[in-house]
Amino acid sequence: MAQTIGDLELNILVKSVDKGGVRQITASVKDATNVVKSLNQDLETFAGKAGFVLSALREALQILGSTIRGVSTAIQGAANAHQQLLSSQMQLDAAAKLTGQSLQFLQNTAEAAKEEFGLSAPQANKFIVRSESSRIEQS
Repeated sequence: MAQTIGDLELNILVKSVDKGGVRQITASVKDATNVVKSLNQDLETFAGKAGFVLSALREALQILGSTIRGVSTAIQGAANAHQQLLSSQMQLDAAAKLTGQSLQFLQNTAEAAKEEFGLSAPQANKFIVRSESSRIEQS
């Protein structure tokens, strides 16, 4: 039976008027003390559980923050890699125009270099661009 402090004060007052004895007032104060102790224990239990929940929530938020930073870093890395690939493809296209070679030929040559030397696509494209640039300089 949950009682508020206001209810306890009212019960003590009513019982002491109805029964008129010191014994009844003492019993009511004793009851009130027990209820306050019980409420205090309930509050401590709640505070402990709330502390645990807050601690778990704080830890979950830290994990979420780390995950978001990791995903953000991965997305940034993918965007940078994509930008490097586009840049190397534009350079390969420019080399094709400057040398008179077909773009398809240079792309096939870059693909072969990629496989043979274990290069990334941007590295292979740049390798072919440099090779073609050297060839032009030597002529």
